[in-house]
Amino acid sequence: MRYNLRTGRLGFKVGKLMFFKKSVKVQKTFLIAPKLTVRRFGMKKIGNIIEKCKILFNKKSQLTRIKPVADAVKIFNLVKHVALYTTALAVMCFIVYGSFMSLNLTVAKNVLIDGKSVGAVTDIEQFKTYYSQLHEELKDNLGDSKIRKVSYLPCITFNDSVDDQYTLKQNIMSLYDGVINAYSVYADGEFVCAALEKTDLEGALETIRTSYGNVDTATFVQNIEIKNELVTNNSIRFGKNINKELLSNKKAEGVYVATKKQSMWEIASMFGMSIDKLETMNPGLLSSVDEGTQINVIKSVPVLSVQTSAHVEGEFDIACASEVVYDKTMAKGKQKVTVAGENGKQFVKKDVVFINGEEVTETIHEKTVIKEPVAKVTVVGTKLSGVGTGSFIRPTYGSLSSRYGTRWNRQHQGIDIAASTGTDIVAADDGVVEFSGWEGGYGNLVKLSHGNGYTTYYGHCSKLLVKKGQVVEKGQVIAKVGSTGRSTGPHLHFEVRLNNVPQNPLQFISSN
Repeated sequence: MRYNLRTGRLGFKVGKLMFFKKSVKVQKTFLIAPKLTVRRFGMKKIGNIIEKCKILFNKKSQLTRIKPVADAVKIFNLVKHVALYTTALAVMCFIVYGSFMSLNLTVAKNVLIDGKSVGAVTDIEQFKTYYSQLHEELKDNLGDSKIRKVSYLPCITFNDSVDDQYTLKQNIMSLYDGVINAYSVYADGEFVCAALEKTDLEGALETIRTSYGNVDTATFVQNIEIKNELVTNNSIRFGKNINKELLSNKKAEGVYVATKKQSMWEIASMFGMSIDKLETMNPGLLSSVDEGTQINVIKSVPVLSVQTSAHVEGEFDIACASEVVYDKTMAKGKQKVTVAGENGKQFVKKDVVFINGEEVTETIHEKTVIKEPVAKVTVVGTKLSGVGTGSFIRPTYGSLSSRYGTRWNRQHQGIDIAASTGTDIVAADDGVVEFSGWEGGYGNLVKLSHGNGYTTYYGHCSKLLVKKGQVVEKGQVIAKVGSTGRSTGPHLHFEVRLNNVPQNPLQFISSN
């Protein structure tokens, strides 16, 4: 009999008594002491062999082995204990979670700057981005470029105790020099200016509010709020400068509705925007738009606006309508009024709302017509005559790459407008095609005679779409942008000549 320390099993090697010859069918059984206990050094007691093991004899190998037998009761007890422990753990987790929810707790990070706590946050990456922007802002305003050490300590806190950006900003600003406790005025949550005395801000606001009359109904359109807080020294205003700041304008996104057919160049000039910016805000918009088209723009709007209202009763004009009659026999551009038209009269009772003194809406309660209006009738000619109007439009959409004047020690008799090959070129005014073909350094060229002393040139075209003698209309596509002739890249060379003397084209199209 041998005990294997590695496997923990008891084995028997049987001699002659356990040896059986094939010709003899004799079987003898040997009993093992029923209370025999097996131990392994350094291990716990295995248990009763008869209850936990069974002995198996292998005839081929002539070896006897002991096979452990599972104890169902012990297994059941083990399963019961595991279930109880698992349930207890789940209940404990539920209690902890319930405590967090009922007490409105959350896991956060306490932010330390130079070892001083400035507040608790839940999103570290978001705070890093905000603090980086705030640090740059304070550096510009205060000239403090010191890099401060930021560290984070885990903490459990109430959700209500997690600080917002405003609180964090105030706590952070307290660490810098060049800040002062003052009173700030906010319009729709945006900082406008600050003053040392609250009464100075309140007085300025009241002056603006009552400046449009009808004091009883005057209110600010924006939500106005005054806060006592830390601000940088350079944001403090005094006396009349407070009013000046409150009455200033700011840039804001808005919508412009085209009042007529307009080019993108014209709209960009109206709002002081670059073509690239206008194009970015209006992807897919064409180089020109029709009346009524809505375009996203950057407008200059007042920081503060005052709304007033009034009840109005009295006689008002009824604007006469305008009718247009087109005459094919009359030259295009010609028109005459056949009926002068006359305004009507009506008695109206209405409530009117004003913004900064300008009427924006009205609610009519009663209206009685006293006199009907008479419509104005205008006859407009549509016959193409080839005579220009004298007003030029921009011939293509692109960027100005070369101006009129001396260039490379020689006179540049027009302007160059850089654009992609194939971009439309339109007639700058009504006219007749004087030339359409190849002409030396101009490459493919179109000349339009406008019948009033003016001639326009359109050079370096990739494709010509009109023929000599053809009458064209202002805005009609006559060619495509190219790089033919003496050219360094795709662009339109545009000239304006008066009695064959070159003029600066920008004098004619800069405002259009």
